Amino acid sequence: MLTNIKVDHLLSSSLKDYRHDQISICKAGMSWQWKSVNFQFLHPPNMAEGKSKLSCNNSSCVLLVQHPSGSVLLTGDIEKPIEKQLIKAQADLLDIDVLIAPHHGSNSSSTHAFIRATSPNYVVFATGYRNPYGFPDEKVVSRYEEFGSDLVNTAAHGMITFNFSDKNGLQLQSGYREVRQRFWHSKF
Repeated sequence: MLTNIKVDHLLSSSLKDYRHDQISICKAGMSWQWKSVNFQFLHPPNMAEGKSKLSCNNSSCVLLVQHPSGSVLLTGDIEKPIEKQLIKAQADLLDIDVLIAPHHGSNSSSTHAFIRATSPNYVVFATGYRNPYGFPDEKVVSRYEEFGSDLVNTAAHGMITFNFSDKNGLQLQSGYREVRQRFWHSKF
């Protein structure tokens, strides 16, 4: 999987999933800064590899990315129990602008409490077109719509891009499929 791109260092929740010389386990509290962008892992807790009682999904790296003009929370495949833990332990960090929907919008996640705690302006569903799981789940979509978040889905929009600018703030760009539309998608 990593043979076609140069990767200097890899952070993962498992050493088993990848073969790479420079790999580290992500742990809550790990942080770094690049220019004006701060990165901080909020999950999983700091525990030795192999001793975790978390399921594969619930051991996902949860990364908070903060820029002066907005923030993004990348949640991986976490489910309801981890959402509850994050609300309890990290509530002060969870008010974010862009949320990558936990577990692709599965009904095993995105509780009302988590949506309230994160209060996302935008929610991105990272799903495949006609995926066999039916992600995002209609109940999950309804919960985000009730809250008033703007929803975007990679299955419909293709690559999703947000610009974070000191001058212009946070801006959602047109989806890749809208920008690079094929002629057969045109309405005649």
